[in-house]
Amino acid sequence: MFDPVNSDEPIATIRRGIEGLAGEDRSGWSSGALSDRLAEVAATREALEAESLRLTAEWDRRRAWEADGALSAASWLTHRLPMSRSRAHEDVRTARFIDSQERVAKAMSVADISVDHARALARAVNDRRQDLFLDHADTLVDAAEVLSVSDFTKVARRWAQLADDQLSSAEFVEQFEARRLTLSRTFGGAVHVEGLLDVEAGALAERAIDLLSSPDPNDTPDGSRTAPQRRADAFVEMCRMVLQGAEGTGVSPTNLNVIADVDTMAYGMSPTGTGNPESLGDSPPLVPIIDRRSDIDRAGPIGWETLLRMTCDTSVCRVVMKGQSEILDMGRKTRLVTTTQRRALVIRDGGCVFSGCDRPESWCDAHHVEHWVAHDGSTDLDNLALLCRRHHVLVHEGGWMLGRDENGDWQARAPDR
Repeated sequence: MFDPVNSDEPIATIRRGIEGLAGEDRSGWSSGALSDRLAEVAATREALEAESLRLTAEWDRRRAWEADGALSAASWLTHRLPMSRSRAHEDVRTARFIDSQERVAKAMSVADISVDHARALARAVNDRRQDLFLDHADTLVDAAEVLSVSDFTKVARRWAQLADDQLSSAEFVEQFEARRLTLSRTFGGAVHVEGLLDVEAGALAERAIDLLSSPDPNDTPDGSRTAPQRRADAFVEMCRMVLQGAEGTGVSPTNLNVIADVDTMAYGMSPTGTGNPESLGDSPPLVPIIDRRSDIDRAGPIGWETLLRMTCDTSVCRVVMKGQSEILDMGRKTRLVTTTQRRALVIRDGGCVFSGCDRPESWCDAHHVEHWVAHDGSTDLDNLALLCRRHHVLVHEGGWMLGRDENGDWQARAPDR
C-alpha cells in the first residue's frame, strides 16, 4: 500500500499540483493569462478523466468491486464515491465501451477525441447495435476527430436511429421468413392450430380477432365463453367471412363438402331412426351403419347431429356412383333456403335468435327447427330460425331445444331442464 499524500506516486503528485493551483494568487493576472490557465486546467482534467475511464475499465474487467461485497460496478461507485447513480452507470458503460474498442481507446489516449466524444459513442452503441458499429467505427471516429462534441453527439444519435432502422428491417425480414401456420388433424378429426406471424401480420390478426371476440354478457344462458374459446370462434368466423365473400353472396354457410351416402340419409328419415320424433336427439346405432358414410371431405367421419347441423342451411348435390370411382350421374346443386327466404329471416330475426345472443345475421346459419332429414321438416319461414355457429352447435350436438313460446318468441331450453 502507498500513502496517497506523502508518496511520490502519480496521484500524490497530482494532488500536490492541485494544491499549488488552489494557492495561486491570480488577482493581478491579465484576461489572457486567466484564459490560458483555464485551458491548461481543462486539458489536464480531460487527460485525468480519460485515465480514470481506462482505470475503471481495468478495475471492472477484473471485477475488483466484488471484493467489497458490491453487487455491481455501478453500485460500488455510487456508494463509495461522491457520484450519482446515473453518472456511475454512464462511467461503467463508457469504460467498457472504450475497453472493447481499440480504435476509440487509441484516439482518446492521444487526445484526438475527447472523453465526451467517447461518451456520446458509448450511448449510441448498445449491445443490439454492436455488430453494426464494427462496420462503421472508423467513419464515426473520423467524424469525432473533426466535429465539436455538440455536433458529433447529433451524428451519433442519427447513426443510432439509422442502425435501429436497419436492424428493424432485418428483424422484420427474419420474422417474415419464419412465418408459419400449421393445421394438424388429430385422430378424432379436430384440428390443432399452431403458428408464428411477423409483427405486422400478428397485429392485424389480433385486431381482427379482437373485433370478433368481445366478451359474453354475464347472464348468457349457456354460460360465458373463455377468452381462448372466444378467439377460436372468432378465427372460424373470419374463415366463414372469407368464404362468404368468395361465393359472392355474403350469406353462404360453411363451404365444405360433406359426403353422406343414401343409406345413412335414409336411416335418418326412417321410422326407427332419428327421423322418428319420439327418438329426437338419438344417433343411429353403430352396427347397422358401420359400412355407411358420413364424412367431411378430407377430414373424415362426423357424427349424426353434426351432419344434421351442417345440412340445415346448405347446398345439396346428388351424385350417383358405381363403386368407389365411377360417377354415373351428377345432379344440379340446389339450395334449401332461398335468397328470398334468407332476406326474410334477416328482417324477421335480425341475428341469432338464441336468448341473450347479439351476433349479427352475417354470422348465422338458417336452422331447421324440424330438420328436413331427421323430421321431414319443411323449408319455410315458420320452421326456420337464424342461429350463430356457437348456438347452432348447442342446439344440435349440445342437445338444447329451440322453440317458440305462447307469445311467438324464440326460447332455448337446456338439455337438463
